[in-house]
Amino acid sequence: MPRPLSTGQERTTTSPRRRGRGIVIAAVVAVAALALLAAGWFAAGMFRSPEQIAAAASPPPPSEVTATVDRGDLRDEINLQSTVRRERTEDVIIPSAEDTPVVTANPIDIGGEVLPGALVLEVNGSPVFALPGEFPFYRDITLGATGTDVRQLQEGLRKAGLDVTVDGMLGPSTRAAVEQLYRNAGYTARSAEVEVQPQPNQGEEAGDKPDGGDAVDDAVRQREAPREIVVVDASSFVTIRTTPSFLTTRPAVGTTGEDATKITVTNGPLLAFASVTSSTAAILTLEMLGTATLPDGTEIALSVSALGSPDEDGMVTATLTPNDQALPDDLLNAEFTISLTRQLAAEDALIVPTRAVSPQGTGQQVVLRRSDDGTFSEVHVEEIAALGGRSAITVLDDGDLAEGDEVMVE
Repeated sequence: MPRPLSTGQERTTTSPRRRGRGIVIAAVVAVAALALLAAGWFAAGMFRSPEQIAAAASPPPPSEVTATVDRGDLRDEINLQSTVRRERTEDVIIPSAEDTPVVTANPIDIGGEVLPGALVLEVNGSPVFALPGEFPFYRDITLGATGTDVRQLQEGLRKAGLDVTVDGMLGPSTRAAVEQLYRNAGYTARSAEVEVQPQPNQGEEAGDKPDGGDAVDDAVRQREAPREIVVVDASSFVTIRTTPSFLTTRPAVGTTGEDATKITVTNGPLLAFASVTSSTAAILTLEMLGTATLPDGTEIALSVSALGSPDEDGMVTATLTPNDQALPDDLLNAEFTISLTRQLAAEDALIVPTRAVSPQGTGQQVVLRRSDDGTFSEVHVEEIAALGGRSAITVLDDGDLAEGDEVMVE
């Protein structure tokens, strides 16, 4: 049995239900207090004094904007992206005496130098030599033949370093030179006898037999028909207008048909070529001067030497030629920027932003130069040219302003 309370004692034990109700009430009171505090902060932010509003609307303290004084030329420039290539490209067609030409060897690599007498291709096991010339060889040249093609052959053989007489007639010395060219390349020259079809005598119809023809043995007449010795097979030589040249394309070994008889060479000095839009080409002029900065930092002066016609995409090729020095061979296929001068406003002058030059009521102009201690002082100047937001100036009265100084830009 529970022990009865003694006199003067009270029961102080709280039931679990009452304890839970107390905790809930305390939590509600705490949340309400936090809400009142947040509302106070919000109200403080929403309701500001006139002084606070004015302070927030005021601009920040002005900062000093400066620019560095440069020295150089003040010019309007056009920048072009260019690629270095040789001046001329020649497509060379190799005549073939075979019905089905087949490339059987490539004796020279792409980019290789093509000199007079160079072996550039082997077709159907036969060599193809390159000689300088103005026109292709259009016939097989026989011993004793004469003509401009014979003279061209002789001049080409001589440029190839062979001993030959240049007289326009293919005689023994020319034949010996051709045979030597073949031997130097590891081949044997092949001469061939061909029958010359006799021309009918005047007043004699073709096919008519001469007097006594019935008694002439046809076999005897065939033996006595004149013959010529072919020394130069036209399919064994190609002509290139300028030598030395450099091979840029050639058919691979095994190529057959028409594609087996085409090569491409380039020659001439290295030039810069830029592809520009028609609108840019419209503001370019011949002999417009420019400067190319090479990858190693060297600067080379160039000028516009040719402007092509727009292609189907409206692009124009501008050709730029070095003025005083040739582009080095190691720049072939290199890409770099060329800055063309559209207008030269001033040379070797101090240059500042135009906004840094301020007029004065006296008609003079000043710039504000920043001192080492951060203060600014006036320097009297004269603006001699302005272009593209930059001004060329001269300093008056021995003012203190030099390249590298800082001036205020207003």
